[in-house]
Amino acid sequence: MMKKTILSILIGLCAACFLCSCALLSSKLKVETEDLNGEEDYSLAVLTEDDICAEDHDSYCVVYGFSPSGEKSFSEEDYWHDADITKANAVTPLSGVALVQVTYGKEDTVTFTVECTRTKGNMRIVLLDENLAIIHDFSITETSSYTVHHAKGKEFEIRVAGESAEFTVTVEREFSSE
Repeated sequence: MMKKTILSILIGLCAACFLCSCALLSSKLKVETEDLNGEEDYSLAVLTEDDICAEDHDSYCVVYGFSPSGEKSFSEEDYWHDADITKANAVTPLSGVALVQVTYGKEDTVTFTVECTRTKGNMRIVLLDENLAIIHDFSITETSSYTVHHAKGKEFEIRVAGESAEFTVTVEREFSSE
């Protein structure tokens, strides 16, 4: 009886590993994008604004770290990407579009500060409004900020689009009622 239980657990673990590796491979083949315009040009060559602004976006990265800290802006929702400070780290090349921060305007003014260290590939960091339209591009070579006025009651997202990009991005938001 004990051997059957152990054998069943091992078979289940093997099946789970197989399914996970199939999903990872499928995502890699579907989303992975090479840096087509060389090391000196960081602009996106394949991904479009439609890809960046899509409601259903996808990305592929084998080693990707994400850590949120601080208070949440949504009072009744629990979003993983909703925090005063978020940090995303693509240790291996990221291709596709990844969410870095989501914010609900609980005050009239929100200032977003983005610090980016890009080490490889092409990338773009954007701020989207509640209609998923790009309202600002952040620098990928230095720290940059953008202030949104009349933000109360609106939703915002900061997304990173990458074509084989390796980076560390830290986003900090500050609310004020001006």
